[in-house]
Amino acid sequence: MARTEQYTVDQVIRAIENGHTAQGAGKLLGCTGEAIRGYAKRYKSIDRALRAERKNLRDAAQNSMLAAVYRGEGWAVMGVFKTFDEDGEFIPPNKTNLDVEQHGDLTIHIVYDNTRTDDSST
Repeated sequence: MARTEQYTVDQVIRAIENGHTAQGAGKLLGCTGEAIRGYAKRYKSIDRALRAERKNLRDAAQNSMLAAVYRGEGWAVMGVFKTFDEDGEFIPPNKTNLDVEQHGDLTIHIVYDNTRTDDSST
């Protein structure tokens, strides 16, 4: 026997557009975010709507970061320097982009269990 859906595709898509996430859409419809993700697995149009809303959220976050940079907020400026190299290319998390020849000597301190080891004190 065919399964009867509690919500129409249009209802779910509108909820995603207004709730911005699967969790937010679920709250608007009175179900869980997991239920919304289930709809997205069954219906390509809902999956596309969820992906589009994620992209919109990411774009909004980038715009907010840019505005903070232009206001001169230090945390935002440092975030940009930590995220992009001098050519504007994205630096993935947990990667370093150091050129020792350009910057001179490099000292590395290894930290275990939040305790700094410093050989110069022994």
